[in-house]
Amino acid sequence: MDVHPTEKKPTWWLLYTLGATLVGSIGLIETSVPDGAARLLLELAAVVTISVLMLGWLRLNRGRIELAEARPTRGTGMELDVAASSPPRRKSPVKIAASGRPGHTDAAQSGRVAAVHSAA
Repeated sequence: MDVHPTEKKPTWWLLYTLGATLVGSIGLIETSVPDGAARLLLELAAVVTISVLMLGWLRLNRGRIELAEARPTRGTGMELDVAASSPPRRKSPVKIAASGRPGHTDAAQSGRVAAVHSAA
């Protein structure tokens, strides 16, 4: 069974090689060709040729790049279930008694609070 081309990783080394070839060819043209129209045309030809090759590389590897970027963002089924669940409900505020212990209220204090709120 053959592997589909988009299931492979992008061939980044080839893109880097194309970039290095562009720099090298421009450097070679600069040092070996005298100033003039021929030098300009050779530099333009080198830039256009390597740019076309880079665009071809991008076209061939576009699907591979998209898949490579999508792989790290995909979660496991457990992560997706947790993310899809509803947010936790708010807890009611903790009541603190006069003794300073959370969760315990004095009946007398509750009565006083109710009396203060009803008087206001």
